[in-house]
This record gives sequence, structure tokens and C-alpha cells, in this order.
Amino acid sequence: MNSSLSFSLVLGLAFLHAFAAKLPILDRLSPKIWVSGAGGAAISYVFLDVFPALSKIQERIEGTEFVLPFTKPIYVIALVGLIFFHGLDRFADRLAMPGQKYNPYFFWIHIGSFTVNNIVLGYLLQDSSRHTNFLECLVLFIAIGLHFLVIDRNLRLHHSFNYDRIGRWMLVGGIMAGATIRLSSEVNELLVLIMWSLMSGSVILNVLREEITNEKNSSFIVFAISAIGYGLLLIYGLPE
Repeated sequence: MNSSLSFSLVLGLAFLHAFAAKLPILDRLSPKIWVSGAGGAAISYVFLDVFPALSKIQERIEGTEFVLPFTKPIYVIALVGLIFFHGLDRFADRLAMPGQKYNPYFFWIHIGSFTVNNIVLGYLLQDSSRHTNFLECLVLFIAIGLHFLVIDRNLRLHHSFNYDRIGRWMLVGGIMAGATIRLSSEVNELLVLIMWSLMSGSVILNVLREEITNEKNSSFIVFAISAIGYGLLLIYGLPE
């Protein structure tokens, strides 16, 4: 992905965080429809893009002098990322138990974890060389953009005013900061691979937690159509 295309992708995703609540199409569509559609696209992205990418990263790690006392370190790191961010979510949920007064720590932990995610994502998007043309960027934007809309909706439900006033701008700042760091400096390749693996664990967690486990507010038909349709885009729209 050349720098101008990748930075445009980052700007587009930052725009979604900043103004998702004002997108008119979301007012016209039932959340049951667009959240299920986002979940279908996201699960295809995980199986057809994230998992293959982890496999390639594992192969690159095996070709270096980097040694860990266990096999398949990249998959272990992705698992650690999933467990870590799930633990943060559970801790935040405990601070927001029903009947309790709103706890500001809940807000800062929740938003802070997603901001860290966005910093890593911004860096990785700006660093990526996997997507080299507009179509490939568009396919990637659809998956991450829909994922961002679901995250935005859930954070707004949890934090309402605080999210609109502070939280969404922290997420915007996070993804822009990550891209800016990559433009101004270069991190060790091994650290980049580890960051990608941790990020993958977080993506898998959010897909499982936010987009396909809420059966009451979901549509299987929309989910399946979205998963198949986006899967075809990934198969025919992205390079091996």
C-alpha cells in the first residue's frame, strides 16, 4: 500500500469514529440489519485475511533468530492479546454492574484499551505493503469500517455523553497517532510482527464478543449474506 493510499484509509477510519453517530444511513437501517452485516463481514475478514496473515507472520518468525520456549509463538501472542483485552473488558464490565453509580474508571479503561488498539492499527495500516491499489484498500476499509461502527455503537451505549464528548476523539487521536508515528519513524520489524499478532487477538475477540454473540439483535440471513459476499471480495479482491 503506498503511503498516500494508506494514509487516506487511516483518515477515512478516523472520520468514521468522529462522525459515525451522524451518518444518516444508520438512522434508516435497523441495528439488527447493519450489525449483523458488520458481523458477517468481520468473521470473513478474520478467517480469510487475519488467520492467513498470522500464518505468514509465523513463517517469517521461523526464518529469524527470534527464539521462544514454545512452538508457534505468533499464535500464542495472538491468544495472549485476546485474553488480555478480554480481561480488560471484563474488569470494565464489573465497574459498570447494574444498579451501581456510573464509575469513571469504567470509561477510562474501556476507551483506553480501544485507543491503544487504534494506535497499533494506525501504525500497521501505514506500515502495510500488502494492499497496493484502490480496490484492495476499499475492501479493507469495508471490513474495518463496519467493525468500527459496531464498536462505536457499543461504546456509545455504555458511555453516551462521555463517549461523544471525549471518547470518540481519543479513538480518532489514537489511529492518527499510530499512522504519524510510522511516517516519522520505523520500529523494528520483529516488534511490528508482534504488534500485528496482538492486534489480531483483539480483532478476533471483538468479532466474537460484539458482532456474532448477540443473538437477540441479529439476523442470521443478513449475517450469512454479508459473510459470503465479503468473503468473495477477499478471495478475488486481495492478493495472496
